[in-house]
Amino acid sequence: MFIRVNILEAGKEKVFIERYVKERMLIKKYTDTFFRDVTAFGGLFFYALVALVFLVLGDFAQSYRLIAGVVLIYVVAISIRTFYFKYRPSLQKFDTFWQRLDASSFPSVHAARAVVVAVVLGDATGNLTIRVAFGVLAVLVAVSRVYLREHDIIDVICGLALGALVAFVLVTFL
Repeated sequence: MFIRVNILEAGKEKVFIERYVKERMLIKKYTDTFFRDVTAFGGLFFYALVALVFLVLGDFAQSYRLIAGVVLIYVVAISIRTFYFKYRPSLQKFDTFWQRLDASSFPSVHAARAVVVAVVLGDATGNLTIRVAFGVLAVLVAVSRVYLREHDIIDVICGLALGALVAFVLVTFL
């Protein structure tokens, strides 16, 4: 009878572990989806969409700022990546110079673009709520890049700093 109780207890532990693993996998699935969606806000498509919306609304100054911003970000990032190559956490193969630039993870261009969009939108609206919301979104983009193993923490910190520097230049001089 004592042995039978231990077997039943072991069976309960196995069921508990199986349930726990299934729940963790489900949580990971939703977390992966969430961060994959969030990272899109630092993507070039979203950036271009915001610039296009400003253009359609007739706010040419903000559209010009965003275009100048993406050019500055890419000039700096390509310059850095040309002379300093840093592998991504999830290794990416490359054969050509352009593939090598894309395979390099330093600095995070997604994080830089997210900061520039946040600052330009905040400056254009003057609304504190929009500034805070897009600031939080920019930080979430940076976190998503680390979570998705596209960048290390130093890559996104430098990407955020690059975005802040470019945004400062845009707001101050354009």
